[in-house]
Amino acid sequence: MPQTFIAFITLILFFFTGLAQQSSLSVDHFNTDSENLVANGYDVVSYFTDSKPVKEKQTISTDFQGLLLYFSSHENKRKFLDDTEKYLPKYGGWCAYAIGNAGKKVDVDPFSYTIENGELYLFYKLYFNDTREKWIQNHKELQPKAENNWQKIIQ
Repeated sequence: MPQTFIAFITLILFFFTGLAQQSSLSVDHFNTDSENLVANGYDVVSYFTDSKPVKEKQTISTDFQGLLLYFSSHENKRKFLDDTEKYLPKYGGWCAYAIGNAGKKVDVDPFSYTIENGELYLFYKLYFNDTREKWIQNHKELQPKAENNWQKIIQ
């Protein structure tokens, strides 16, 4: 019983430490353009609400810790501001497969994504190389490696 309790507490601490580090990351760790625009300008909330990325309206935006985010509606902006941790892409919006497989920051295609356990993962895709499929096939192996590699990257 004590070992189970210790493992549970460790898991909880790991989870909450990851959330705190996600929101307090330097802008430099996020995949952004020269204006610090996140997700190539796609509404990060739309991945959850519309089941696809929706192009932003530049008139509906927010600055979150130096990151610029555009939204397709005022409702989506409100949702983001109410729960930023839920909507920010994992690993700073870099390719989750590349983070897990090689510990490298690789740009993404905003249309290659998955939502797992309520978290948004983005992937590199070009012609016949869709890393999303590789991630899905090897998720159980890659996800813990990605977490470990990401911690090394952001330190």
